[in-house]
Amino acid sequence: MKIFIVFTNHANQMIGCKHGDSFNFIDYLGNICLNKNIDLIAEELSEEALTASRAIDSSCRILSIKMGIRHIFCDPESSERTLLGIPSYSEILEDLGFGKVLTRAQAIQLKTEEMRYWNVRENYWIENIIQHNFERCLFICGSSHIESFIEDLSSRGINFEIIAENWTIS
Repeated sequence: MKIFIVFTNHANQMIGCKHGDSFNFIDYLGNICLNKNIDLIAEELSEEALTASRAIDSSCRILSIKMGIRHIFCDPESSERTLLGIPSYSEILEDLGFGKVLTRAQAIQLKTEEMRYWNVRENYWIENIIQHNFERCLFICGSSHIESFIEDLSSRGINFEIIAENWTIS
């Protein structure tokens, strides 16, 4: 069992997101799938996130259908986050007493508070991935999770390889 990781901007994962490059991302990931003989594509994303972003679909899911490779979303939906004790963005804003427009200091404080729950989320992803029978998994994740996710994988002794730390079209 080995996990190959591509860190990127989430916009690249969502077809129809104006700030992403999902079609070039699909081509890029397709080459990895062929070269690494991938049998599972997993991603830090959920159906709920796709809907909230008004995306047409997930780049990874489209690729998985095209290539006949299993696909899973790994990020918890809001109901699962509640069970895991992970507050939503709006709940964190409310707890901190912030409005919708943030100062730079407030934005930093908000991100810091959000990051307090990353370990729970990242371990949820790992549990979600390892419950599937696979040899070689391609996992797509937001670039801001590099250090913490790698630490989580390492602490569990999971074999992994970073393919890209922040994929963008070259």
